[in-house]
Amino acid sequence: MEKINSTASPSPFGQLSKEDQLSWLMEEYGDMVVRLAFTYVKQKQLAEDISQEVFISCWLTSPFSAIACNPNALFINFSYNAVQSISVK
Repeated sequence: MEKINSTASPSPFGQLSKEDQLSWLMEEYGDMVVRLAFTYVKQKQLAEDISQEVFISCWLTSPFSAIACNPNALFINFSYNAVQSISVK
């Protein structure tokens, strides 16, 4: 798997395989999503589980253009929705 420099343009994302796209997303935004989920649930393991759900949901449902346009907002939205779905259960 090719590692993409975080300061580089996100354009190579579209040229990666689906699995490499998911890996790239998790490398670039993983810490942010875990920290955000942790602020809601206050449990490290649960926050990590939520972050996995967030990345998979985002990767399966969002086109690259949506991710590249505003990734922080997209991941915040997916994180909030994932936390809310767990809170309801």
